Amino acid sequence: MIQDRTSIAPGLVAARLAAFYGAMFAVIGVQTPFWPIWLEALGVSPFAIAALVGFRKWRRLRARRCPQCRTRMTRLDEAADDAHLSKGELAEEHVGSVDYDVWLCPSCSHHFTLRYPKWLTQYGSCPQCHNRTLLTKTETIEAATTSHAGSARVTETCGFCNYTTSYTKTLPRLSESSSSSSGGGSSGSSFGGGSSGGGGASRGY
Repeated sequence: MIQDRTSIAPGLVAARLAAFYGAMFAVIGVQTPFWPIWLEALGVSPFAIAALVGFRKWRRLRARRCPQCRTRMTRLDEAADDAHLSKGELAEEHVGSVDYDVWLCPSCSHHFTLRYPKWLTQYGSCPQCHNRTLLTKTETIEAATTSHAGSARVTETCGFCNYTTSYTKTLPRLSESSSSSSGGGSSGSSFGGGSSGGGGASRGY
């Protein structure tokens, strides 16, 4: 494994990040209008989609009772809940990979935190700090063809700790059927859903 700690000019980093996020949100913007059509093709009715979204929303925002004194708890807003989150949790919220809800009891001050990983995110789990703040970027070095395999450089950088690594991976040789639709050049960052735990709350409150 080759460690890549080459310093990059701040202006170049900003330009690369701007280009990356612009491309990412452009892809999401193109895909989003076709989600209902895709789900309908899978046999999922609009009513089922609305029911699923509504249930998830209700499950997250429903009223909760304090497990200690049974007083109705309050869900803190985004500014107030920061005081109850760790630095790693704040970093996950900052990059948008995870959202946290903090519920506080106004009577006995008991509180707990619920974790909601985002479905669509380019961040994965960092092997060093284990936060969902690892960004993976893939750049094609040599494009694969039908006659030979290719290669790509993968760079992984954590947005919270100092973990960073860079390595080269082999791109499999293209089949005759896929060569007509594949293109060369650099590939963008993968949507790294990563190894983070599944959706929904991590506690049964």
